[in-house]
Amino acid sequence: MSSSVAPAKVSTIEEGTSQPKIARPAPYAGSNISANSKYPEYTPLKNANTTKQPALVEIPYDDRALYADPALPNLLPTLKLASKEVGLEELSPKFGSVVKGVQLASLVDNPKAKDELALLLAQRGVLVFHNQEDFFKLGPGGVTEFASYFGVLHEHQLSSTVEGHPKLLGLTGKGFSQIAKYRNSTSSTGFHSDVTYELQPPSYTFLSLLEAPSSGGDTVFIDAREAYDRLSPGFRERLAGLTATHSGVEQHVGSVKAGVVPKRDAIISSHPVVRQNPVTKRKSLFVNEEFTRAIEGYKKEESEALLGFLYQHLKTSVDFQIRALLRQYSIVFWDNRSTLHTATVDYDSDATPREGFRLTVTGEAPVENV
Repeated sequence: MSSSVAPAKVSTIEEGTSQPKIARPAPYAGSNISANSKYPEYTPLKNANTTKQPALVEIPYDDRALYADPALPNLLPTLKLASKEVGLEELSPKFGSVVKGVQLASLVDNPKAKDELALLLAQRGVLVFHNQEDFFKLGPGGVTEFASYFGVLHEHQLSSTVEGHPKLLGLTGKGFSQIAKYRNSTSSTGFHSDVTYELQPPSYTFLSLLEAPSSGGDTVFIDAREAYDRLSPGFRERLAGLTATHSGVEQHVGSVKAGVVPKRDAIISSHPVVRQNPVTKRKSLFVNEEFTRAIEGYKKEESEALLGFLYQHLKTSVDFQIRALLRQYSIVFWDNRSTLHTATVDYDSDATPREGFRLTVTGEAPVENV
């Protein structure tokens, strides 16, 4: 039941400079989490893990959702559903759900329930769990092991990570006016799928919040499956067979300017404009303004016109978007293959920072037909 890995074109961008020697990060550097935080062990450290790495290579990926019982008897037992001890609350009819009554920490030794979690996630696209403090108590090693059940975890080459846990990407966030990159922007919105420039972009992402504003800081998601389905048959036919380049170069350059020591060289990969999910078999648009650069084989003006339409279609059609309200100890899972997302920095104070961590599972190389 393994998903085949299709070859993709990849270009490596050499840095041309030797790796600078850096000092060991000071505890709690680069984060709003204080030394007195209840869970300081999750504090991200800038340049905490900077060992130079070779380019990523293709690896097998076997989606755990393919082994799940479609009835979800271990994740959502019938008796508990009947008594409303557990349940699903739809964020929209076709997309996104809040899972109630399930503690993720209780699934640690329950592989069947985790397989069903992956299936439900592939089906609904986004799952939100609230009041999950027990999950945080597992510690950085425990939460990393939990996520590793679903596949090989991706290690980001640029972002701050938890010391000793290079796959655990730290998230720190201040208010809009305190974030340098927004000083010349009217909006914090930036819809994307995670690291689509990689040869094998993530399948599933786990975002967990240790701290959150009393209001705001939510994550908005786009259902890229519904976005594809809304297109006319003729337009979908026009997209068939097209590929686009996805670049990590700009993110790389910006991070280096900010003092980040890259762990890998930047790359440019080629992926289909439309991809098919190996679990649900549904197709979705697979382009985003953050990383997609050009339609291959098209002239510049042609590529910009087509991508411009797709970007507008995705980000302005609020009837296939959801807003996931996240609070302290909330955890949101999403399927990167079928969704785009953006944080919303709609609060303007660093008194209640948006702090947490992210874990991403390396998925299959995108293909148009599985």
